[in-house]
Amino acid sequence: ELVAARAAGASAWTLALPGVVVAASTGVLLAAAFDPLAAWSNRTENAIESRLFAAEAAPTDGRTFWLRQAKPDAIVRARYARPSEAALYGASFFLFAPDGGLERRIDASIATLRKGAWSLADATTYRAGEPPAKAAHLDLPTEIDPVALVQGVAEPRLVSFWGLPAASAAAGAAGLDPRPYLARFAGLAATPLALVAVTLLAAMNSMTISRGGFPAWRLAHGVLATFVLYVALKVGADFARSGFIGAAYAASVPSAVGCLAGVQGLLRREDG
Repeated sequence: ELVAARAAGASAWTLALPGVVVAASTGVLLAAAFDPLAAWSNRTENAIESRLFAAEAAPTDGRTFWLRQAKPDAIVRARYARPSEAALYGASFFLFAPDGGLERRIDASIATLRKGAWSLADATTYRAGEPPAKAAHLDLPTEIDPVALVQGVAEPRLVSFWGLPAASAAAGAAGLDPRPYLARFAGLAATPLALVAVTLLAAMNSMTISRGGFPAWRLAHGVLATFVLYVALKVGADFARSGFIGAAYAASVPSAVGCLAGVQGLLRREDG
């Protein structure tokens, strides 16, 4: 059968090529077109929910929100943030002296970031050895850009593929962790490679001489191979978000290994 297939011009590569092209094209469309649409849908959903319930989910998924600013040197803590308004609720500002010691603490019910300053409402200032000083309104200078804060606190799933690099830079400028944005961008950019790897693994395990039948172990091998690839990509993405490995490495290496395994299997099929 192998001799007859070669004589007829059939090849594993000619059979696998259309699937590879479709997989790569689908990956490009998913990252470049579908993901921006999904991000827009998620943002619209959050906006509608915010209008209906007068609240917006915290970017930290219910955990305390932290922010570090350089000038003046301060650490900011808030119960939650509303990105669309560049506002922090239940905010506390811990300001440090030039020698590194804590100079004062300012609590505010709402802290809204304007250009060049935080606008604090219902502020209370605490200094060592002094009674608390209350103020209905207080401005605190800052170098954080409001746009950077809005982009930096948005969940990665709410940012489109094309906006992830800018969101990562904005997060770094706002003193936040840019790694989740980098990990998501690398994962979306590597989507075509991942789909090509799945296609090659499927081709490797499905192409066989008909006279030999199609044993069940071959099907199980294909399912296991794609499952291992999926787990490797997910674990790599988690490691990239945590900073253990680079985002590009985590997103591309498992798919590249899958592609090489698929090519190696097809070469063996081609040679009988």
